[in-house]
Amino acid sequence: MSKTAPAFLLVLFLFIVQNLFAQNPVKIHIVSDIRNESSDLFWFEEKLKEEILSLMKNRREIEFGFTFGNYDPATIQLAFDRLFADQETDIILGIGTLSSAILSQQGNYSKPAISGIIINPELQGVPITNIGTSGVLNYSYVKSPFSLNRDLEVLNQIAPYEKLGVVGSQHMAKFITNFEKLFSNSAAQSQAEVISLPIGENVSATLSNIPSDVDAIYVLPTFDELKPTETALFFEGLAERKIPSVALLGEEFVGAGALIGFEANSNLARMPRRLAINVSKVIEGINPSELPVIVETYSENLIINMATARKINIYPDWDLASSAILLNVNDIETKRSLNLKTAIFEALDNNLDIKVAKKNPILVQKDVDLAKSELLPQVDANTSLLLLDNATTQSSFGSRGRLNWAIGLDASQIIFAEPALANIAIQKLLKQSEDQGLKTTQLDVVLDAAESYLRILQARSFAEIQSENVKVTKNNLDIAKAKEAVGYSGVTDLYRWESELALDKIDLNDAQASVRQAQYALNQFLNRPIKESFRTEDVNLTDQLLIVTDERIQDLINNEGELEVLADFLVNEAMIKLPELKQVDIGIAAQDRLLLSQQRQNHLPSFALSGGWDYTIDRWDVPELDPVFQSFGLGAQNKPSWNVAMGVQYPIFQGMARQHRVEQTQVNILQLQDQRANLRNQLELRIRNTLETAGASYFRWQRSREAADAAKKNFIVIQDSYSQGLVNITTLIDAQNVSVQTELNAVNATYQFINDFLSLERAGGFYYVLATQGEKDAFFDRLAAFISKQQNN
Repeated sequence: MSKTAPAFLLVLFLFIVQNLFAQNPVKIHIVSDIRNESSDLFWFEEKLKEEILSLMKNRREIEFGFTFGNYDPATIQLAFDRLFADQETDIILGIGTLSSAILSQQGNYSKPAISGIIINPELQGVPITNIGTSGVLNYSYVKSPFSLNRDLEVLNQIAPYEKLGVVGSQHMAKFITNFEKLFSNSAAQSQAEVISLPIGENVSATLSNIPSDVDAIYVLPTFDELKPTETALFFEGLAERKIPSVALLGEEFVGAGALIGFEANSNLARMPRRLAINVSKVIEGINPSELPVIVETYSENLIINMATARKINIYPDWDLASSAILLNVNDIETKRSLNLKTAIFEALDNNLDIKVAKKNPILVQKDVDLAKSELLPQVDANTSLLLLDNATTQSSFGSRGRLNWAIGLDASQIIFAEPALANIAIQKLLKQSEDQGLKTTQLDVVLDAAESYLRILQARSFAEIQSENVKVTKNNLDIAKAKEAVGYSGVTDLYRWESELALDKIDLNDAQASVRQAQYALNQFLNRPIKESFRTEDVNLTDQLLIVTDERIQDLINNEGELEVLADFLVNEAMIKLPELKQVDIGIAAQDRLLLSQQRQNHLPSFALSGGWDYTIDRWDVPELDPVFQSFGLGAQNKPSWNVAMGVQYPIFQGMARQHRVEQTQVNILQLQDQRANLRNQLELRIRNTLETAGASYFRWQRSREAADAAKKNFIVIQDSYSQGLVNITTLIDAQNVSVQTELNAVNATYQFINDFLSLERAGGFYYVLATQGEKDAFFDRLAAFISKQQNN
């Protein structure tokens, strides 16, 4: 190579750099409908500037100018006249529907001009060629993602209407040119009448302006004439009148209460980038007339607010619902509200198992009363009509007639009887046993109620994750469509994403069904109407509903050794509190009392008093008695008779039955003692196992959340790479599946952690969530003392 070559290249480089920096800055003037920093237009303008500067970085210097028309067509037209005459302005942009529409009607363009958004080129009189360009020298535009025809067609499919009210800004006739023509043509297929309903001074006025015969509403942007809270109130008013509504801005207004709308935010977010690309191509020398006006990557995702559908009792069919994004599927308007504590308390009050268990102590108390009644006086009254044969009557010597009416009283009183006394004592012990059985049932019902409630929260979280996954898959399908449109990929990606979307919708439908099933199960458990609606509050680990979430536990338990001490403490607490052990202890006490009674019966007699009184009220057909017999006092005399006796029963020999009964009871006691030891071991095992499980759940909860966050970040990176053609579809699907699964695992770990610690509290017989503050303080005082004692030992 010649020695002069490097010098030549250096001179050439300096020449190019000098000419590059000698270029004048490109002056871009933006005409916007209005200046409002809280409006979407402000965001659009800022995003557009950012995209243009990003594309032209290190290539050309850009200067921006702005004019704001305040929705005044004359002001906007004067601005365009001035800018087309201004020699220093290089490119004119119209931002907003009104500015874009006015710019599209200029006719002749002396310099490059681009309309930011055209709603309907045909109805607005804006040209479009067969190849998707404007075909007008120096002019181009971007066709909006909105479609009035599509919106009204879907609304008519869900709720056929005859008179459509179009609610929007007082300036809507300005920012949508040919307003009447646009909507009349769009509603022509349904043969509906269309009327314009500008926003009034307030929500009430706006609602009052809607005629009674309007049976559907189309809501246009309100441009802050209605605040977000007022927008929600407006849709509540429509719902009260059972009027279905469709919104131009899908997410914003459907979330506020509109029935349906198509996804808009993602589409609007693409438009500044598209405009910036068009501007960069104009700067590169391409005439705007050659630029495409249609954005191929717009998504068409229908959004349906199911809460609104329930309010107005108008529902989409299955096909439409399966293809749409459903909001508030499980959010039901109802006065009934539940949280974890109220669900538990309602279960303790209303659960049928509890109600059955509460009857058992009452029934056993009656056995106690029956046992006591044996020691009280027993008195019986009787009366009889006695008909005798003639021979018997004759042989009675006149003391009886053929027909006799008599009355009598019998009384008895136990003075002392060991079996009766033992029966009372044993029945009292059995009553105590049933009381402990009721406490066992209550402890179980608390845990079951908590598990049923947590299953609803878990199912709802799963449904939300699956719903979000459907949105992500739809977004990936849109990316694949965009790539296919520009030749980055073939139709195989589209088919694969359509298949993935169908499978994701199946998972979403299953998850939503699980939510309803969990709600039915909780209603059944609470003994409420099975299909009764209710709202739930989420459970947060910061709510201090568990022992482990109390800050004091962290001060006492800091390592594995102290965790073992906690287990020992919980075991000691359980041995004192658990009703299962108390029931066995009471059973042993009952057998001890039975044994004592059986032993006493070997040498203790039973004493009882008894007596009777009889009186014949009258006799009929009494035979005549010989006077001789009468002289001896025989004959009919109606005098009462009575008797009193004291009985003593002393056992002497019963064929060794008493000894066998004693031995049998002694074996029963030994058996119960073994059962108690076995139960104690099982309960201790249960506590230690559940503590280990809860500890593992805590670790799983922490790590699963980390895994979910990492998987989500990884998915975002891979999704971006896929959109750029850097990775294939399989890699993205794998990343999405991992992201979904780890998110499901994280949710499951959260609720499983709560459930495991509630199981631990059940094993110990102490529910922190139900304890008073005094009981909580006493618990931690005992724990601190126990730990201190163990450390000193």
